Amino acid sequence: MISLARSTAMSIALTATAAAESSPRTSADMLLPGCEILIGADPRGSAELLADAGHCYGLIEGLSYASRALGFCPPADATLAQMARVIIAYIEARPERMHENLPALAVEAQRRAWPCT
Repeated sequence: MISLARSTAMSIALTATAAAESSPRTSADMLLPGCEILIGADPRGSAELLADAGHCYGLIEGLSYASRALGFCPPADATLAQMARVIIAYIEARPERMHENLPALAVEAQRRAWPCT
């Protein structure tokens, strides 16, 4: 039987490796403000913004379970906040890609920051 965590990680891995085209609800420009809450941005805002923070948290946690399979190997003591910082910095350095799928960009960011050796 597949655990819930493994099932979630597999689902996220499939989403993250899909084409970089994005629906408005999975694009980096829509979800990045929610991700910023994970690194200390002011959490006050709409319920939708707080939901986006939860979505980002779940995405990063799910990716961490599937990291090796997705081609990145963060340090064992890396926190979800550190992973969020890597993803946010990567996306903010590429504003022309803000319309793209956040999970796909998150995988790219982490592969660049923490390649498996």
